[in-house]
Amino acid sequence: MAGETRVLIADDHEVVRRGLRLFLDHDALVRSLVDQHGGTEVEKEGDSFMLAFAGALAHGGEILVSDLTRALVRDLPRVRFADRGEHELKGLGGRHRLWEVGWRT
Repeated sequence: MAGETRVLIADDHEVVRRGLRLFLDHDALVRSLVDQHGGTEVEKEGDSFMLAFAGALAHGGEILVSDLTRALVRDLPRVRFADRGEHELKGLGGRHRLWEVGWRT
């Protein structure tokens, strides 16, 4: 969230308390919605979440992500991607490139 660091180091303890509560509520809401829709939290950094959702295109433990998700997290050192081609996705027009997520140990 924009300004997160400024809020957490503010001199006003009430600002810090309210800011922290807002950040915790944000994370709880995201996790609740992800759970409701059958997703999994893969990684979290700051207020950014890397999420995975099961679908017919993924098989046995695979995690597939979109181009946008890949672009947002491509610099994470332990994450690698394999191109799975373009696919039609329910509810979205056109074809979309998907990437399989893997981890380096």
